[in-house]
Amino acid sequence: MLRVPSKLLAPEVAAVYDAGHCLSGREQRGNLILSFRSEDAEDYEWAEGDGWLASIVPLRAELMRGDFRSLYLGWLLAAQMEEVDEETVEPPVPPGLGDLDVPLARLAEFLRIDTDLIAGAAERSPARQDRSLSKKELDRWITKLPAKERNTLLAELLTSDDPHLPTEIRQRAIGDVRGAPPQPATP
Repeated sequence: MLRVPSKLLAPEVAAVYDAGHCLSGREQRGNLILSFRSEDAEDYEWAEGDGWLASIVPLRAELMRGDFRSLYLGWLLAAQMEEVDEETVEPPVPPGLGDLDVPLARLAEFLRIDTDLIAGAAERSPARQDRSLSKKELDRWITKLPAKERNTLLAELLTSDDPHLPTEIRQRAIGDVRGAPPQPATP
């Protein structure tokens, strides 16, 4: 399970990838709780952790930055387990599915998703685009903010107990400079 603030991952976005038993989400007190489940009745054995949690925790930050590859992997598991009926529309394949970083590769391994299935889906996945800002771009964005708004943001950063506020402001800056993130191909 991963908990992500709803303001950084909208429940309606995650719902597109909801795959019932394999991936589900529920909103609770301003957070979206995502549950990934992989159970194979034939060779099920209890995992004691073995470093799994530590290896997939970075997925939370990736989700907050708008990387939906982990959500798609949850849906892909449901397809592999034949829990998706033929009439169900496949969700958008997110950019970069063919280039799984370590946390995503560990999630795929933990969920026991067939690597050929991932490779097949990745054929329709566009390349990921860099959504970070250089110091120069960030300086320009800050300079263009009206003074009152800039002061308000600074005061919020210094006084707020919200640990996600820097990520929220960073995402806003990226959106203002780069525009809305490219949407994955339509379902």
